[in-house]
Amino acid sequence: MHVNSIIDFHFNHFCMNKKITIFAILTLSVLLICGSVKAGINQDIAREISQNREINVLNLALLLSKEVRPDIQSDKYRVEIKTMIESLKYEIRKKDDPYHKIGLINEYLYKTKSFKYDLKDPGAKSTKNQFITGYLDAKKGSCITMPLLYYLIGRELNLPVRWVRAPDHFFCRYQVAEKKYINIETTCGGKVAPDSSYIQDFKITGDELNKKVYMQSLGDRECAADLLCITGLYFARKRKYDAALEYLKASATLDSANPATYWFLSLIYKNMGQPKKSAENLKRAKELGFQEAAR
Repeated sequence: MHVNSIIDFHFNHFCMNKKITIFAILTLSVLLICGSVKAGINQDIAREISQNREINVLNLALLLSKEVRPDIQSDKYRVEIKTMIESLKYEIRKKDDPYHKIGLINEYLYKTKSFKYDLKDPGAKSTKNQFITGYLDAKKGSCITMPLLYYLIGRELNLPVRWVRAPDHFFCRYQVAEKKYINIETTCGGKVAPDSSYIQDFKITGDELNKKVYMQSLGDRECAADLLCITGLYFARKRKYDAALEYLKASATLDSANPATYWFLSLIYKNMGQPKKSAENLKRAKELGFQEAAR
């Protein structure tokens, strides 16, 4: 029995005051097979996200990349990122002002290394724009991979760089103090952007802000949860729905406060003919502040 469903994802990308709205259509076509074998998460990934250990986001990002590209040599990319960090370390230490530190990283990534936003794939539909190794290979990235590399470098340099969610978008933040920070829009060369730009361009509602769905300063656990969620959606597009569910459930375990994960779980369960589980996850998503109409 085939059940077909088309899900519209609204990918928004902006560069300062300019907004580009992308409608990327992902088709989830589910073939229900009695007695199908349940897919599990790779043991190395399961170990990395274990509740009993601190998550290494770089390790996880490389492991997830290898899940979709088994032929890659993870050590090559690890060395490449570590080399970037070493190249920045000395100069970063000499600067006290956060804006100067941000400027150094921007200069290095977007001028010296020539990393750019992939204008041909603003919806990040291509696999290379969903995983860190694709960004390192192509030197072009998305609002997934570009903030991820920035975040990894910032954390390894012991800078107070945070991971931030907006609707269908991620960016970085330099946390100067508890209520003082600098937003870094990596898809625009690391330019500084005020909260108001994100709130306006992504139509973030007051209720979503009050429930802290978006615009929060997040860390390794939440970043890792988002990477797992993205991997789950990758498998969903490949019609590997058991694997998709496992990654999405792992994401929810790491970060039980992210409504988007439950929304995606709801969609997949619905298309798999499991209305009860779909309804349960949709209810949870709405309790956490997900607003279907707003998106």
